[in-house]
Amino acid sequence: MSGAKAPERMLDPICDMVVVVPDAQAEGRTVEHEGRMYAFCSSGCLSAFKADPVRWAAKVDASATAVQTLTGDAVIDDGMRRWYASCRCCLSDAYPAIVAQLDAERDAAAAH
Repeated sequence: MSGAKAPERMLDPICDMVVVVPDAQAEGRTVEHEGRMYAFCSSGCLSAFKADPVRWAAKVDASATAVQTLTGDAVIDDGMRRWYASCRCCLSDAYPAIVAQLDAERDAAAAH
């Protein structure tokens, strides 16, 4: 990675599970592709990515389309929404402002 600090958690691009990046790094379940690091929940997901990195990187790029920017480096996109749905507490650790916004959206939808 180009000198940037890796996030504590990220979504596995294959199965969308939340991955604790330091654990994945320690277990050899990360890979760099075109200057971006990807982390995986299992060696199976890592193997799937390595078999077709262009396909999976394109999936990540497609889901990174910003819906709303909340901070300088975090956006609410499809990936963040999946992360919120799968593990709100993990997302809260990494991006509390995003969780607050998504909580507000959820509460507003429930009120209608």
